[in-house]
This record gives sequence, C-alpha cells and structure tokens, in this order.
Amino acid sequence: MKPEQVQFGLTEAYDFSFISNQLLDIISGIGTRYFSSHTILTLQKDMMLLVISPKPESDNEKSLSEFCTKVNVAIGTYFALTAQFGISQKRIRPNQLSDAFLEAQSALERCYYDSSLRTAFYSNPSSRLKQPAQREFNINFLKKSMSAAVLENESQALKEIFQELSDLFAQYKPDKTQAVSACINIYSYLHDLLQNENAETNAFPYSMNIAEQLSQLGSLDDILLWLNSFCEKICAMLAERKEKRSDKFVYMAKRYINEHYREKLTLSEIAEYLKISPGYLSSSFSRYMNQTVSDYIAEVKIEHAKELINSGQYLIYEIADQLGFENAYYFSKVFKKVTGMAPKNYECWRKLNQTEQ
Repeated sequence: MKPEQVQFGLTEAYDFSFISNQLLDIISGIGTRYFSSHTILTLQKDMMLLVISPKPESDNEKSLSEFCTKVNVAIGTYFALTAQFGISQKRIRPNQLSDAFLEAQSALERCYYDSSLRTAFYSNPSSRLKQPAQREFNINFLKKSMSAAVLENESQALKEIFQELSDLFAQYKPDKTQAVSACINIYSYLHDLLQNENAETNAFPYSMNIAEQLSQLGSLDDILLWLNSFCEKICAMLAERKEKRSDKFVYMAKRYINEHYREKLTLSEIAEYLKISPGYLSSSFSRYMNQTVSDYIAEVKIEHAKELINSGQYLIYEIADQLGFENAYYFSKVFKKVTGMAPKNYECWRKLNQTEQ
C-alpha cells in the first residue's frame, strides 16, 4: 500500500501501524463477501499476505479482481491510500503455499515497473512484463556537476542534471532497492551541501523519514515523480538564494575568477570590479563557500594547471606563466597545497596511471 499523492516533503511518512487494525477490518469485511474463508498476515507495515479459499461457484479471477477494486475504493476513501496486488496461481495443497508466495511477489514486482497495474496475476501472460536484468546502478558521477550547480545557484543547470538522472532511471530501470538507494544518496548529498544554510535546510524532512517515504512508493514512475518534485524544491531554493544580495556577489566573484584565471587575481581587484569593499566580499565569500577567495582562486588555477600538464605540451615554468603566477617556485608551492603533490610528481603519477590503463 502507498499514499495516493506523491510529492517530496508534502507529508510525513504514512504511519501504517497506526491504521493497521482499520485496514485489516476493511480487507477482512470485503473478503467475507467474496471468499469462503481467508487469512490475513502482516508481513511488513505496508505489506500484507492474504490466503483465500474461493467460493466453489465463483470465477476465481473475476472475484479476485472485484475484491481488489473494492479494497482500493475503500482505503482510498478512508485513508487516501492505494493498494497493489500480486496474485499467485491457484494452489491445492498447503505445502505449495511457499511457491504461491514467490509467485505473488513476482506478480507484485510487475506493478513496480508498470504504474498502470494495480492488480497483477502471475498466471496472466498478457500482463507479464519482461523485468530488466540486474546490474549496478551508480549515479555518483553526477555529483560533481550537481555540486557546482548548487554552489553557483544555477537552478537551470540542476534541472538538466536531474533530467539526466531521470533518463538513467528510465533507461536502466533499477529495481526498487536500487532506485530508493539512489534517491536517498542524492537527497543526503544535497542536504549536506546546504546544511550551513539554516533557513533552507529547515525545510527538509529528516533523512530517516525520507527513506521511509520512498520505501512506501509503489512504482518506478512514483519514484520519478518524487525525484522531480525534489528537484523543483531545490531549484526554488537556489532561485531564492541567487536573489540574495550577498550571495549574488559571491556568484559574480566566482564567475569573474573563472573568466580571468590566467591573470594575477587579488581580493581587492575583484572587489573593485564588483564595486563592494574587500572586507564585505571576503566575509560573504567565506560564509557561503566555506573557503577564502584566495583558496578558491588557487583551486581554479590548479584545475587548469592539471589540464595543461595532462596535455604534455608545456614545461612547468610555462604553465606557471600562463596562469599568472609570479614564478615556477610559487606555482609549485600552491599546486602542492591544493593537490598534495608537486607538479612533477603529479605529471609522473598521471603517466604511470595512463601506462597501467
């Protein structure tokens, strides 16, 4: 069973334990009308196992379909929930119940891959879907660009990254465990990036509630809806931050540094360009970026330095000159501070890695 409306942060996770007795009464009451006898077992907070004995004169599949529809109407009316049903083949002997359970699980998995299904019969070949092969589903490669979009308050860039993420979900069709894990991974990563922005992070539910909400979603389409609404939430936060004056100056300073990284940059020069005081720029930059302007300049220059080293076209002193360093000695000192190794050692390390590959 899952909530009917899917949206990030809309409500807390549904407390199935609180309404479990009412759910059991509704299901049992409807079951009495359709089956000779039945037993209900609670497997998880949001999952139940129903073992039935059909009425002798009934059309088994028709009765089950009607029963499932009636249950959904009732729990939708009272609790705004939707149930999904996986139904096994009919079994005669009690020792076949374990096989029936596996069949019901297999049928229920088809509802996850096809959100239009509410009831899936294991024995119905027309509704059987080909499940994707199990494979690793790793989205960590998106984190670097995601971090840049968030730190620079670029909501459009973040939307494009989330669209790429949604495309990956659609292409690889991860199983529910993989999909939920990926969403929690992205949520936690973005939450950590924004944890120093108290006004924004207070709008986030707790991580444990997020995990529970995601586990209650019944289909891959539901998870994609949740992911899209989460993206909209973050993008709205970024748009609001970008309008803040101090944050806007930080964004403009970063853009200036990235456009003029070949020059000898100073805090005073950047502040003069922005028409603000060096002290205001320094404090704003440190508050939003958790690093000084000088450290950010060094990181940008060294990232470009690594690209020039990797090209194999320049000597160290030439690279130092191209990036606005006073001399090769100072360049090497900054390079080691940022990367942990001298430029020559980095060059040897790169060549060694390329040889091994």
